[in-house]
Amino acid sequence: MKKERKMNKRRILSKVCIAISLVALASTAAVWQMRRVQANPLPTAVESQTSFGIFGIALGQTMRVSVANTLTPTDVNIPPDPCRVLINFRDMNGDLIHNRAGQVVFRDVLLSPGQSAFLDVGFLTIAPSPSTNAGAGRIQIRPVVTSQLSAPPDPETPPDPCVPVVEVFNDLTGRTDFGVFGPPAVRSTTSVSTN
Repeated sequence: MKKERKMNKRRILSKVCIAISLVALASTAAVWQMRRVQANPLPTAVESQTSFGIFGIALGQTMRVSVANTLTPTDVNIPPDPCRVLINFRDMNGDLIHNRAGQVVFRDVLLSPGQSAFLDVGFLTIAPSPSTNAGAGRIQIRPVVTSQLSAPPDPETPPDPCVPVVEVFNDLTGRTDFGVFGPPAVRSTTSVSTN
């Protein structure tokens, strides 16, 4: 009987040793896998921010920021990944513009090749503040567009295929009072790690 107990204890001890060895092996494999993932990071994304100069809009006017992904959807030589676009507006202090409900005026959208999006902000929809100079009958705002590609585009293509345009139009007639179609005042491109 004592011999059987000793044998059972040895079997249990052997099974426990095997279990501990398996756990240690699995842990070591997990650590090596984590190190391998850290050693081979995912490709970095390219982020491009376009900041226009400050514009004034008056009663009866709306500012529209349009962005178009100018890549052709049918071109097989260009990656079909969409670019993520964030459109917002800043006041003269660089603070985000809010609507009269107190919400930040912005749009965050994914644009596939060939797609476009826009964001409007009208004189009457903006919450007045000292930094927008609303008391003077005009509101001073600056549109900012940030786009992010999931991977750097092919060297043959432009660094950022998402092209922003600003226009101010008359609310009654719908006619464009003015537009900015050329290069903006400030344009910066940075790489952003996707880890």
